[in-house]
Amino acid sequence: MQLTRVLDAAIDSMTAGRVASAAMRAIARPIAALPLALVLAAGCSGAPGASAPAASAVDEPSVTVAIQGMALVPAHFSVPEGRPFRIVFENEDSQMAHALAIERGTSDVWRGTPVQGPGTATYEVPALPGGTYTVYCQVHFGITGVLDAVPFPMATP
Repeated sequence: MQLTRVLDAAIDSMTAGRVASAAMRAIARPIAALPLALVLAAGCSGAPGASAPAASAVDEPSVTVAIQGMALVPAHFSVPEGRPFRIVFENEDSQMAHALAIERGTSDVWRGTPVQGPGTATYEVPALPGGTYTVYCQVHFGITGVLDAVPFPMATP
């Protein structure tokens, strides 16, 4: 099970079983991840007998993006240039399919598969050269946003 799904399940259990919104998840994930971070930090202490953690999917940058009310949330986000990353896509529009795509200029550089709402998918996106890209729904072309591929470390606008 992926870390975001585990964190989302923890968040949902903290909200009395109600499914949390994308905004709530974005705020709550770092808090829910704190116990895991403490365990991982303890394992990296350098104490005798401690081993270095293995490289894993957790090392790959990840961004959570939702379509909610026929709008991309957040509408503007950043990823590290030159590194593959994940998009955790949350379709919060009930009974409606959405599919993300990324383009630069007029050329698609990546296309995701459709997700029926409400639903979630995790997309593996190849490394993007630095620059500004348009993110859009392949089904509803009026749903758009901006992705910036920036030098690492980065800040999300």
